[in-house]
Amino acid sequence: YPEPYCSFVDQSPSVCFEESLLELWANNGDFDEDSEKIISQLDKKDIIEAINTRNTSGIFLREKDFKLGLGGIKYNKSGHIVGARVATLVFLGRGNMTALKLTGSAQRGEMIDRNTYGFEGKMIEATTSRDDLDSEIETFVYIQRMLLESIEGQATKDIGLLVLGYLVVLLYLLLMMGKCNCVHQRVFLSIGGILGVTMGIIVSYGICSALGFFYSAAHTVMPFLLLGVGIDDMFVIVQCNDTLSEKEKSKSVGERIGSTMSQAGSAITVTSVTNFIAFGIGSTSSIPTLQSFCAFAAIGIFSIFIFQVTWFTAILAIDERRMEESRNGCCCCLVHRQAASNEDHSVGRTSAAFEMLS
Repeated sequence: YPEPYCSFVDQSPSVCFEESLLELWANNGDFDEDSEKIISQLDKKDIIEAINTRNTSGIFLREKDFKLGLGGIKYNKSGHIVGARVATLVFLGRGNMTALKLTGSAQRGEMIDRNTYGFEGKMIEATTSRDDLDSEIETFVYIQRMLLESIEGQATKDIGLLVLGYLVVLLYLLLMMGKCNCVHQRVFLSIGGILGVTMGIIVSYGICSALGFFYSAAHTVMPFLLLGVGIDDMFVIVQCNDTLSEKEKSKSVGERIGSTMSQAGSAITVTSVTNFIAFGIGSTSSIPTLQSFCAFAAIGIFSIFIFQVTWFTAILAIDERRMEESRNGCCCCLVHRQAASNEDHSVGRTSAAFEMLS
């Protein structure tokens, strides 16, 4: 950075670094009593005259273009400033970089430690208070902590929508994976599949957070993205299980699950590996947000794949045993032997829907 900024910061570690139009009325590098008295008596004419005729900072004692701190400037025919709609005041804090690296906030972009965070909170209260402001004056604050607070808001504002989306998907699974009888409704299998996806998301967030990848507003779509990937794997596995040959269906549960995964395993492995590689390549991007998003997605896809071939297939085996014993899909204590034997060969709703379309 150019002088005198570096030397000013080094020599004044406890002083707040400020840039504003008020520098025009400072005396010999400081705001003394005379400066405060002059500032308190300024009117619009005095301010405009100072901007047009003076270009030396009373704080830094060097030439400075104060027009850069104005916005919406109005000029007269002679080219002199007659008004402006915006005036900026800049406060530069001195952050603890060691603390930033330990807390990880530097990677998220808000270069702010705890002390500065508290200072900015007090500054918001002071600058947004309208007790001493004219009704025509508006103040807008842009500070480093706003990034973290906006991320927190983004992370929590869609919780209701997320829960609603997962409930809708759960109802869809219940409708499409089961059959039209009490025994072949796959309630617990559907819930287990959703839980498998949720566990994969949790693993992804935990690993990526431990590796130092930050969470941004773009990551709020991650649960929906990973839900779609997980549900697709579930449908492939269940559909392969439902379309086994009569000979294979006559085998034990363990052998049927093995035959199912011999068909479905290759399909979900190819898609999962392809998605993992694609997002893995994206995680090498030099754009921090894209890098973090792709890392979350890649690890999430891999985690969900592991849960689908272990957790979900285990629940599928348990559900197959339940149906063999003709137990109720919602309450396993109830047995419907006669009803199950009458509808044992009914097709699933997914297969029935495609048969109708064909």
